[in-house]
Amino acid sequence: MTDAILRRRVPRTLIAAAWAGASALTMQVSDHAGLAQHQLAIAATGVPSSGVVTVWIRPIGSGVFVSVGTIDLSVNGTGRLLFSGIFDAIKLTVSPAFSGITAAAQLDSQNEDFLFEGPQGAAGASGPAGATGPAGATGPAGATGPTGATGPTGPAGPPGPTGTTFTFVPQAAPTLAAGITWGDSTQNALKTYINGVAGWIPTILMVGSAARSVALTSTAADLLPTTYVGTKTIPANFLVVGKTLRITVRGYVTTAPATTGNPTVSLVIGSTTVFGSLANGQIDTTAKSFSIEATVTCLTTGSSGTVTGSLDGGSGGNQGVIAQAASMWSDGSAGASVAINTTVANAIALELASSSSCTVNVTYSMIEVLA
Repeated sequence: MTDAILRRRVPRTLIAAAWAGASALTMQVSDHAGLAQHQLAIAATGVPSSGVVTVWIRPIGSGVFVSVGTIDLSVNGTGRLLFSGIFDAIKLTVSPAFSGITAAAQLDSQNEDFLFEGPQGAAGASGPAGATGPAGATGPAGATGPTGATGPTGPAGPPGPTGTTFTFVPQAAPTLAAGITWGDSTQNALKTYINGVAGWIPTILMVGSAARSVALTSTAADLLPTTYVGTKTIPANFLVVGKTLRITVRGYVTTAPATTGNPTVSLVIGSTTVFGSLANGQIDTTAKSFSIEATVTCLTTGSSGTVTGSLDGGSGGNQGVIAQAASMWSDGSAGASVAINTTVANAIALELASSSSCTVNVTYSMIEVLA
């Protein structure tokens, strides 16, 4: 029997042609009337010494082949198998599946009629692919998985671009709105508008960064620090009308005078003694601390500009280094103005002299621009 379909109605007996051995030989069965005993006899040539044929039947309605036994062909190439069952196909397989095997198979059945069909031919070529159907609906999102372990730190990124400088350009008063800040071109200072009032933002011109020990004698000595941040010199044309400075020093006596000393406090700007000969108090032998504060406001500018202000040279009561026997308050010759050249740079000094030698330690010093 070759790959072509063999149809032959034979009572009880069918002789099937040989098959190639390398693939299964399947024969379809029809007109199978009932259960019967079957005997399959095979005579083959070209079978290897270990050749065994396995016989399979496909019970009607199951669609699955089951083995009913084997026929050993290794001795002389012949053998037979008795089995029973109702089936619609019979299949033979040979092991090992050597090529070149030819065999004749005869199936005898009791009182049965069969119609056998030879092995199934090769599958036909695949037809062209059908058109792609429409995409199905998206399924529901799956549950979120557990958080994975933290990965290693990545390399540092490149440096970011340099930021721009925030500049307040000096100008006349802009349209006022809450929180607006601008550079006041008249006062040369930052100005801000808050809660219906426009005012200047105070800044610090100088602050001492270390304490300073000063020996006091009858010759005036500057109390401002030699170690500081900022500057003690105001540049040319820094003073404009209304510009106000506050100079503050605080400290304590380290070596008391042998006798009560009379202090002289002076504020010097450039070569001009703005407030001087303030000598109403005394430096007591038991005094501990002091505080001196001067305030200066520019009235006019130019080479013959004017300033005014006040100088507080004591601490109040008899607790300060400079005790106030009388009011130690000077307002610049009773409010009079003092001439000063505002067109040049001017260094600031706050000087103190004592009629009886002593030593003080200045622990705090600051020059502020109030407006």
